[in-house]
Amino acid sequence: MMISLDSLFNTLLQVLIYMPAGIICGIVITIPVTGPVGVYLTGKGIGGKFRQGFYTALGTAIIETVYCLLAILGMTFIFSSRPLKSFTFFTGAALTIIMGVQVYTTEIATKGEKPVPSYLNRFGDFCIGFFITLLNPGIILSWMIILTFFSMRGIHFTLVQGILFAIGVGTGTLIWFCIYLKLLGTVRKSFTEQFLKSAFKFLSSVLIGIGIYLIWSGITTL
Repeated sequence: MMISLDSLFNTLLQVLIYMPAGIICGIVITIPVTGPVGVYLTGKGIGGKFRQGFYTALGTAIIETVYCLLAILGMTFIFSSRPLKSFTFFTGAALTIIMGVQVYTTEIATKGEKPVPSYLNRFGDFCIGFFITLLNPGIILSWMIILTFFSMRGIHFTLVQGILFAIGVGTGTLIWFCIYLKLLGTVRKSFTEQFLKSAFKFLSSVLIGIGIYLIWSGITTL
């Protein structure tokens, strides 16, 4: 069956509207770099570890895409189970504390970033962003709030529009994190090594503190 010219034009029009809108939304919601992944990426940025940070950002962007689409499809009920919430809090806490230890032991790249030794390292960095974002119940809640805001203003999505918008959100998230890592990699040159070491200790403490908070949140949901 041949695709009509009108159908092709309509699809192209939706791509040109909803993907850029998603990209803009992804950038805007990611600009305040917060949460465990934000703190972790900050450590990678000031440590001159752009490639490691990129793979972490990629894992985060993929989950942002999935959660945005789930919220658009109205499937947020999946996350209403109390045992599931407790599991995500405790697992997220463990991963966040591990991230804190990694940031604390980060080596500062003084003469450009060292080559990544293996694909296993890249996969590990990817998994950090993927699973920390996956186990963050606040992400899906944030998308519920954003989409409620859209709905109140008469903005609704068909399935195709929702998929395009969600892909745009993930793309925008990745774009901003890459810009953020590059900016940190540039300004880090003006910092002393002692300052960077102190910054790593602070970021590590923040991550471990978030991990302890997640443990407490998990206990309260039991």
